[in-house]
Amino acid sequence: MKPNILFITTDQQHYRMLSCAGETSIQTPACDGLAAEGIRFEHCYTANPVCVPARYSFMTGYMPHIFNGMEDNFKGHPDGVPKINDWVDTPCMGHLLRDAGYHTAYGGKSHIEGPYRLTEEKAKQFGFEFIDDDIYDKNANACADFIKREHDKPFMLWASFDQPHDICQYIGRRKNNTLPEQGITVQLPDNHLPSTNESAWMRQFREGTLGNEETYELGLNRLYSLEASQWDADEWILYRSVYRHFMQETDRYIQILLDALDESGQLEHTVIIFTSDHGDHDGAHQLTMKRSFFEESAHVPLIVRMPNKQSAGKIVDSHLVSNGIDLIPSLCDFAQVPTPSPLQGISIKPYCEGKTESERSFVVCETRGSRMLRSQQYKYCLYTLDLAEEELYDLQADPGEMINLAKDPALRDVVLEHRADLAEWTTAQNDERGSQYLQMLSEQAV
Repeated sequence: MKPNILFITTDQQHYRMLSCAGETSIQTPACDGLAAEGIRFEHCYTANPVCVPARYSFMTGYMPHIFNGMEDNFKGHPDGVPKINDWVDTPCMGHLLRDAGYHTAYGGKSHIEGPYRLTEEKAKQFGFEFIDDDIYDKNANACADFIKREHDKPFMLWASFDQPHDICQYIGRRKNNTLPEQGITVQLPDNHLPSTNESAWMRQFREGTLGNEETYELGLNRLYSLEASQWDADEWILYRSVYRHFMQETDRYIQILLDALDESGQLEHTVIIFTSDHGDHDGAHQLTMKRSFFEESAHVPLIVRMPNKQSAGKIVDSHLVSNGIDLIPSLCDFAQVPTPSPLQGISIKPYCEGKTESERSFVVCETRGSRMLRSQQYKYCLYTLDLAEEELYDLQADPGEMINLAKDPALRDVVLEHRADLAEWTTAQNDERGSQYLQMLSEQAV
């Protein structure tokens, strides 16, 4: 019998923003309970650390560059709103699962095409029943009502929440004196200072002076960088406290869904997948918002709870996951249907069932003018604007990414190996912009 599937997403939650992941200044009992009864993947990365392109990948299983080179929230299309079917001919998530016999439903944040919140028109277009356009507790209650219905077929529900994305309102609410009361004690992160040997791209990104907004979209990152460059330690701590407040708020919404599953007797017939579209810099390297490839921006949580608590408490720390391209193959695997042949992601179901511990060589992440390749030990980043610049971090020895090793002669071969892997990947994936960025680097070396 096919299981129900509950797909829960938050927005702007980095990988460590859970008490079960070691964050001592936050309480997330719902997510912690999922992890205790499920499987937590330690190394999951977004396809792009910005909302729209990351969600295009969720919906389709393709990397964002497939959609006319999309890299940011401008959506990469001449009219500003790419249509998924203009670029790919495989079914979107809802159609794929609906055709497999599922009752598909979606409530909450959309931010894929058109409105920020879901509309009935968009839900239908993507193959879902429309549940609610709220992105907070109202959506949680509406999704809970859907769960409690009498179902004559398995359901697949996407409950999409906006928090802790409300941290993006911090500056305005700070000036208007409308910040929530936090009651949270937090300190500056250990990696609050800029990294040693950082690229000029990263320095300008932090200062809010990277490129021109008319030609190089940075949006909130530019606004917040200009403000945050003047912050003292107390302001940074307040920012981090407010961020945690919003995450704890979302955890309460998630508990509403878990309670509905339990009360309706469907908990042990349901696969629950929890993740986020991207993270928040959270004060690391004196940065706010998202968009870089630092861990706080690109590394996201991923928890799967299997029926009957299979593999309860397991932590998968050897497999690299891209939640963008791996989600659709995983949903297909759980739903017992073939993955559309063009998709190249890897299902996480075998790892949840303890059937394999093989290691993926690397995952790739994309953003405006830049590419990242994360291998088992290292993170290689290529940032471009007027120049192409490389960064390399040893994530085993330096998990806070405090020392850029790209110009270390002792690691020259490591840099060249990662550069070659990225070049091979961009060619194989028809990532024209990624290949152009590598070409810039090659021309500079001449």
